[in-house]
Amino acid sequence: MSGPQPNGHPDEQRLVKIYMDLTGKPESEARSVIMYIEGGREQADSDSRDQTSDLMPLGKRDLSGLD
Repeated sequence: MSGPQPNGHPDEQRLVKIYMDLTGKPESEARSVIMYIEGGREQADSDSRDQTSDLMPLGKRDLSGLD
C-alpha cells in the first residue's frame, strides 16, 4: 500500500480502485468522481485562503453599534 504523495493527497489510483470496489462502477466513472472531489478540495483551500486574507484584527473594528 502506498502512502500520500508529496502534495499530501493519497494516491489517486488507490482511491479509484477503492471507489470501484465499493460501488462496482467502471474506472472511468471512478476517475471522474475522484477528479470532482479533488477539484472541490482545491477550490475550498483557495476560498479559505481568500477569506483569511480579508480578515481585520478585532482591535481595529468599529464595535460601537454592539452596545
